[in-house]
Amino acid sequence: MTRQLPAILVEPDVLDHLEEKVVVVSRRARPHPSGTRVVYIGRPSALGNPYRIAPGYDVARDPDDVLGRYARWLERQLDTDTAARRAILEIIAAVCIGETIALECWCAPARCHGDVVRSLVLDTIRGAMHDVLALEQ
Repeated sequence: MTRQLPAILVEPDVLDHLEEKVVVVSRRARPHPSGTRVVYIGRPSALGNPYRIAPGYDVARDPDDVLGRYARWLERQLDTDTAARRAILEIIAAVCIGETIALECWCAPARCHGDVVRSLVLDTIRGAMHDVLALEQ
């Protein structure tokens, strides 16, 4: 699905270190790396996972179930003007000007919805740059 997002301009050196520009960190482990902008993504934030895990559910056994539902929810949020969409665009804009973003949640370092947010942000930036490079050729 092609989604209409605002134009993305990326500082040249950002692409060389893109993987390092968005990290998922635990709210319990402080302080966070210096020079990072902390964005809380737990509940009840705009990017908090609306799917609660039932007591006794083993997330480690089947993380794709919870994370898959969250990923689909997040994709739907991007289709209209929602708080989640605005939060994602704000993170993308910050990364594009060279900021390092620490996505802070309670789950990290375990796999969690923060990894879904991180992947979406990085994939969006990479996709936009791919489109720009294709236009230049």
